[in-house]
Amino acid sequence: MTVEDLARSAGVDKEWLSAFESGERTEELTYELLLVLVRATQPPRPPGWDTGHEHDLQLGPEGRVDHGPGAADYWQRIDAVRASNRSRRSG
Repeated sequence: MTVEDLARSAGVDKEWLSAFESGERTEELTYELLLVLVRATQPPRPPGWDTGHEHDLQLGPEGRVDHGPGAADYWQRIDAVRASNRSRRSG
């Protein structure tokens, strides 16, 4: 992915992103902006994806939290996104 591709996908200024990648302007990075950049490098989320639980992608089966009714469907969506991310990185 080029700087131009990432900037377009993330909706950030290409010059800012280039300066950031070279170690300049790093003080402007926020957690929210970091998430935007990470998401821009990953495949689209499936319909119904709840962005409020992005952190659950990092949990293993032993760390799963019961999200109430529909938890099984929720974790299936998490597993599908995780598998898509893995196949994209390896492909």
